[in-house]
Amino acid sequence: MDDGGAMDDGEAADPPPPVKIFVGGLASATTPAALRAHAEAFGPLVDHVLMANRGFGFVTFADAGAAAVFLEVRGGGHGAHAAARRPPA
Repeated sequence: MDDGGAMDDGEAADPPPPVKIFVGGLASATTPAALRAHAEAFGPLVDHVLMANRGFGFVTFADAGAAAVFLEVRGGGHGAHAAARRPPA
C-alpha cells in the first residue's frame, strides 16, 4: 500500500543548511573564545571567525532556530550588531 510518498526505505531527509551570521561592531578586546562562547549560548556552532583588528566576525550555526534567536537579540553583548548571511553553496 502506498503511503503518499513518505520515505520508508531508510532514507533520511537532508539536514537543513547551516546559517552564517555576520557580527559587526565588536569591541577590539573581543577574543575568538569570547565570540564563540557568546554565540554557543544560543545553540551549536559549525564555525566561528573573528577579524579582531577589523571589529567584526562570523558565526555559523548548525540550527536555523538558534540563529534566529541570536538575531532576535541582535547578537547582544560585546557591542555587536548582527545580520544574517547564508554560506555559499
